[in-house]
This record gives sequence, structure tokens and C-alpha cells, in this order.
Amino acid sequence: MEQPTSKRFERVMLPVDFSDHTASAAPYAAWFAQLGGGTVHLVHVIPDPLDALYTPEEVAQWDLVGHAERRAKALLEAAAQRYLPPGCKWEAHVFVGNPHERLLRAAQTLRPDVIVMATHGSSGVAHLVIGSVTEKMVRHSRFPIFVVPAARAEAASKG
Repeated sequence: MEQPTSKRFERVMLPVDFSDHTASAAPYAAWFAQLGGGTVHLVHVIPDPLDALYTPEEVAQWDLVGHAERRAKALLEAAAQRYLPPGCKWEAHVFVGNPHERLLRAAQTLRPDVIVMATHGSSGVAHLVIGSVTEKMVRHSRFPIFVVPAARAEAASKG
């Protein structure tokens, strides 16, 4: 098992999918970072540049990936302003590909002291077939993960 890179939370990784669940995990990420005088690394993975979230209709087909990356970066900046407290240091990172695989690679690069993620609370057949990014991260990450359960995430986003 890999030893913590520091005794403080200098690097906190927050995977962001722009859902309410992610928004509810942000205060925990900020708390860890502020506790350790560190930085929140907001990480977004673009699984499909044609997703409406990235407004693909605004750009020529040959620049879809670049456009999606620029749009995701702008959305991360807006999320940081909205969900992280003033004075909380943060950096934005955007990747393209399979979410859990790219998040694992991002963690290898960033070497976070903790990864903060929320669950989506899915269950049943859909969960068995497609799995959960959070679950896959917990199973395969070499770094500690703080998980905000779906019920707590839902309560936090409503309150």
C-alpha cells in the first residue's frame, strides 16, 4: 500500500460530473483542503464530446473535442466559484475518455492526499451492468477516497 504523500491534505482531488451529487461533495473537498492548507483539484472527464452539456452545436465537427474541453473548463471554473468558499485554492483539470480510467490516471499524476467523491445511489440491474464510477475508484485507487453517500448528498443539495 502506498504511503500518504504528506501528513496534511495538500492535494485534494474532486471528480466533477456537474451533478447535484458532485456539488454536495465540494464542501467536504474544500474542508480537507483548508484543513491542510492545500488545493482542490477539480477533475472532469468528458466521456462523449457530443453530449449536450458541451454545446456541440456551437462548433464545427472537426473541433468537437477541443470545444468540449474548453466548455468543460469553463463549467469547472463556474462550479469552483459556486461551490467552493472564497479563498479556497483550486485548479481545474479536463480529460477525455472512460471516466473511471481517466480519473485513476489523473490520480496517478496528481498524487492526491485524498479523493472526495459522492455516490449516485443507483442500484439494481443498471448498477450491475454499468457499475459505478465511485465504486470502481474505491476498488482500484491507490489513494484514500472519502465517499459522501447518496442520501447525505441529496440532503446537502436540498438544504
